[in-house]
Amino acid sequence: MKPKNAGLGLSAVALLAMLMAVRGAAVAQESWQAGRDNAVLTGPPTLFSTRDGVILANGKPFMLNLDFTWSAPTDDDFYRYWARMGGTAHHLPSAMLQMVEKGDFTALDGAMEAVAKRGLYVVLDPSIVGGFAATYMRDHQDARMLDANGKSVQRDYPSFVHPGYREALGKALGAVAAHVEDKPYVLGYYLNDEFSFPGWGGYEPVSVELFRTKMIEQYGSVEKLNAAWKTTFATKDEIAPPAKSEPGRRWADWQRYRQWTYFDFMKFAADTIRAQAPHHLVINSMDFWGSDPNPSNWWEAPKCIDILMRHGIGYSMGYNFLLVRDIAEWSGKPGQALCMPPGFSASFIHFMHMFDSSRTGLSYVCPGGSVGAAHYRGAADSDDGYRRREPGYTTAKSIIQLPYVLGDTYLLSKRYPPTVGFLVTDATFVINPTYGGASSVAGMFALLTDLNLDFRIISEHNAKPLSQFKALVVGPSAALASDDMLAEIRAFQQNGGVLIAMPGAFDRNEVNEPMTSDRFPLLKRFAAAEPCPSIVLGEQPLSLGPRGSVTPVTAEPGDQTVAWVPAKDGQAEKRPAAVVTDGGRTLLLGWDVGNPYLKSWTETFEAGIAAAEDKSTVMEQAYGADRKKGDLEKEDAEALQNRQNQLRLAEVVKDFLAARGVAPSVTVTGREQPACVYTRAFTSAGTVFVTVANRAVKPGAKRQVWDWDIEKTGEGKWPADYHVVLSEGKMRVTLPPDMPERFRAYRMPNTKRQGHGVSALPEELPVSVSTAGDTRTAEFTLTNLENWDVVVLAPEYRPLVGLALDKAAVLPGETVRATARVINGSAAKFPVNVSLEDQDTLGVAPAAWQTDAAGGAVMTNDFVVAVPADATPGYYCFRAVQHLADGSEVKSASVELRVRKPVETSLRPDDVASFWTDGTKPMTAELTVTLPVDGITAKLTAELAGCAKFAAAQPRQEWTATGEKAHTFSFAVTPPADSNAVETGEIRLQGEVAAGQARITVAQAFPVRFVKGVVAYDEKRHARASNRTQDGELLNFVCLENEFLIARFYADRGAVLHNLTVRATGQELLSPDDYPFGLVWYSWPGGAWTCTDRVNEADRVGAKFASASPGGKPVSMTVWLKRGEKWLDIVYDAALSEPIPERGCTFYLMSKIGREGIFKQNNMWVPLKDGVKERKRGGPQIVAEPAQLGENWAAVADGLTGHVLAVFFDIPALKKATFMDNDTFNYELFTLDSAKSPGVIRFRLCGDQGGVEKVEAWKAAWTARAP
Repeated sequence: MKPKNAGLGLSAVALLAMLMAVRGAAVAQESWQAGRDNAVLTGPPTLFSTRDGVILANGKPFMLNLDFTWSAPTDDDFYRYWARMGGTAHHLPSAMLQMVEKGDFTALDGAMEAVAKRGLYVVLDPSIVGGFAATYMRDHQDARMLDANGKSVQRDYPSFVHPGYREALGKALGAVAAHVEDKPYVLGYYLNDEFSFPGWGGYEPVSVELFRTKMIEQYGSVEKLNAAWKTTFATKDEIAPPAKSEPGRRWADWQRYRQWTYFDFMKFAADTIRAQAPHHLVINSMDFWGSDPNPSNWWEAPKCIDILMRHGIGYSMGYNFLLVRDIAEWSGKPGQALCMPPGFSASFIHFMHMFDSSRTGLSYVCPGGSVGAAHYRGAADSDDGYRRREPGYTTAKSIIQLPYVLGDTYLLSKRYPPTVGFLVTDATFVINPTYGGASSVAGMFALLTDLNLDFRIISEHNAKPLSQFKALVVGPSAALASDDMLAEIRAFQQNGGVLIAMPGAFDRNEVNEPMTSDRFPLLKRFAAAEPCPSIVLGEQPLSLGPRGSVTPVTAEPGDQTVAWVPAKDGQAEKRPAAVVTDGGRTLLLGWDVGNPYLKSWTETFEAGIAAAEDKSTVMEQAYGADRKKGDLEKEDAEALQNRQNQLRLAEVVKDFLAARGVAPSVTVTGREQPACVYTRAFTSAGTVFVTVANRAVKPGAKRQVWDWDIEKTGEGKWPADYHVVLSEGKMRVTLPPDMPERFRAYRMPNTKRQGHGVSALPEELPVSVSTAGDTRTAEFTLTNLENWDVVVLAPEYRPLVGLALDKAAVLPGETVRATARVINGSAAKFPVNVSLEDQDTLGVAPAAWQTDAAGGAVMTNDFVVAVPADATPGYYCFRAVQHLADGSEVKSASVELRVRKPVETSLRPDDVASFWTDGTKPMTAELTVTLPVDGITAKLTAELAGCAKFAAAQPRQEWTATGEKAHTFSFAVTPPADSNAVETGEIRLQGEVAAGQARITVAQAFPVRFVKGVVAYDEKRHARASNRTQDGELLNFVCLENEFLIARFYADRGAVLHNLTVRATGQELLSPDDYPFGLVWYSWPGGAWTCTDRVNEADRVGAKFASASPGGKPVSMTVWLKRGEKWLDIVYDAALSEPIPERGCTFYLMSKIGREGIFKQNNMWVPLKDGVKERKRGGPQIVAEPAQLGENWAAVADGLTGHVLAVFFDIPALKKATFMDNDTFNYELFTLDSAKSPGVIRFRLCGDQGGVEKVEAWKAAWTARAP
């Protein structure tokens, strides 16, 4: 272990060099390929570094495909799934930072080794402002970050400059880094998720005092500071930061100081890690660029961070991954996009993210998960053995595998040189983020993306020389700019550069002081802004939004007006809103183009797909000839029309730029319209590769397709059915000057389901070259462009290998034909030496293929894969591997074979497996068995076993299938004579399925529970112990059941009501997964809750829990469920308790009611004094004090499932009630007055099928309840 005071700089570099030397020849294998092979990571530590935007492992390019998962248990099943999809690393959240000099890292070691077992590297997340900070601040209140009002900020961060917290953090970080520095599987550290200023923080005393010191250092004296700020402070101690935004240097200095505190804290953490482990990488989750309270650090972060990553990406977001890419390219540091789950969006969008981000791989949140995770469920169902959700899984995996096939062609690639620069000044987004408008910036990104232009985002840091561009875009995103920047732009114009300008540019200098338009005379052409919801572009209205504004443009002789401000009352005529001026070199747009463009923008292209020979209308093209505009919903028609009009604006910009020689590097004949296709070109080591995505989709196509699951729900479309397929895509690619005269074109594999099989085969395409002046253009044709394609143009290329299976799914004992293809990318004869790699040891016999391939030859060979009869159902991956003479290998994309279960089963009633009776009639338990494919036979036995009290009339049943595919075993069960009884048993399914010559043994068991009357019992269930734990475990629950409801409480983890299930339908009303909430006294500051009693009476059951207040007074919770009632009563008795501290004064009632993870039809009803208010999902929160409530109840009803949950409450010390939701949960929060004793608090939770109309009857029962 190195000493704690090991320095940085030269010492860190020297240590890294020493470690590299020690490794020597061990680094020969390409590390990204090693990670891809998912071998157990052992041996010496991998030496990670970065250079020229590339991540290196032992000096070789490394692809970072990181998962960041909370939607599924992170166990061996998950790691295997993610590794096979193409993952190379796993984000490991852990409470690893400890308030001791030498911590216990046993749990951390076990977690890391479990990840490494599947060949994945570990990225540790120390959460430098998370749980460790919360622990520290409990004993050090002065370390808490405060806002201008002296209140804690959102997320309750520590001060970035508090010396005590820094010291504690440094010790803890250093201890972790020292412990893991020699682990072979550690890649680095993800400092903190969404690490950003959490609101208007920085006003805590320790920070303000440092600010004063910094300002005196900057200005030299109070007098000089007053002169700059126009203030009258008498002494240093009087200097105060502004409480809110204001023009001038004072605000600029405050924001720059806040920016520095964030950067310096981040640098402190990174330096501490590097002092111990210089061979590990530090990843930063980039701050919320463009948000009000956040002084952006995006251009500063590369000074101390190794990988720039943004969590939450999309073209429509202000903190845009395109900006990460361009800052990464400028700085030489790798960028990374942390995407939504695979399968979240249509595959072509996923593909666009891949090639518009830094080409270092793609990372994802939640690659797989449970249905309850909703849009974070990913491409496989973790509750069903990671059953693949198609088509999302195959299409997403194809994109993740693509960079592996490209290899260094992808990892070492460079974008074509940009022709357009878009000025987004750093000063604007540090000092006044909203002045420039993050949405405005994203809208301009979207417009330039629609035009397929090679553009770069520039700022003060990377703009020079402007001569690298043919055109510049300036507008409100350059609101703050220096005189030096303006001089550069004027010189650019004088030298013939093309300019697109919008109002708002250059309004202030770089220190926030308002300027006049004399700084840039061209801006005098803009008049004063005036409200204007729409302008006229050509002959069509162009919406600027209900709060839109325009600055009319003065037209001069020779100008071309392209848009108009409509004439208003009292005005004689319309006025120019946009003109082409300055001899055709300048386009003045009199409005902020980005905001309205973004509001109508989508990745999909549904408006205006019209080839030259097809003149059908926009509406017919978008919705089909049988659905005219008049047949559509009004809002759909308006949205479509607005999108079409915004695309006309894009056409205006396109034509303006094209007239000045600014055009895309890649075009598709017949699809030149803006947004119709997506194209990009890259160079890499003497090759060019071209990407194209088909954005044209069929009528009504969705962009977010996370709920698709063809097998389970029938929803989903493969790309051929989703897109308007381009049968012949004639591509034209501008070639770089150094491209050799002769080259070939290779279409990379795009994994597709074809018939019953799956294919990932490359192919060679005919290519020609045309020359016009100094420009050479490659031309080739893509047949049947569905979702996307990649084509490599190269004079010589390594062999390309592909693989196809004639069946994507089989039963044990069946055979599969595997077809391998090898393309010789050289002119010389080449020895083919291909083996079929069984990645998951299915147990197939080894297969090899050896022959010679002439120069440029395309060779194929079939292997027969015999699936063992005893193969475990699941998913198995195969690759074709070409073994080269030098000992290296070239591998195909990983292709997956599913070995199906011999039978599919379902148990009724759904999801409950709990059967109830009142004793007057038998219960019926039904197990339905389905044979998955035609042509198989079965002999099966089902037996109800393990029950002594509940007797089945026919406990053992048989079925012989000789033609039919399904059978239901039905067990009629008679209850005991006891008034109330509960018993657990199981249905055992055994037998044999015959598929061809194979005989497959079936042995499964299904737990069931039988209930008579009303019962209370204990049960162990898989759940998470707290919201801070990633994975679940078997925990103790106390369960209550009657004929209508099933309620489950954590027995010893906080007395949380976790589940409330409607028995008749199996519908969960609170928490349908392992998330540990439902109804809870949140952050209860007293003693632990303990279940002290279970009560079983003839007509009711209950449970009692005990705790103590912080002052030691007894507090209890009692719950009751009665026969015949559709509600559960919960009473908290805290009558003897002292007032509870504010942080422990809120009851949370969290619910999500839905089906298949869809909760968007959950609406709330809250009775206020002026009537019952319906709160729509996603609407503004309702906050009401007791006097504002009409009655003490609230309800959530779900329109999709037709269920309702109501809560009635009697809370003597109620201060306020809050009703809101987030992406998934509904929140009903009841906050106590921290100045009063809580008293006796009563809740009644009611649940049933139906809607809010159920409340009236429940209300009557609540009113009539006994005291």
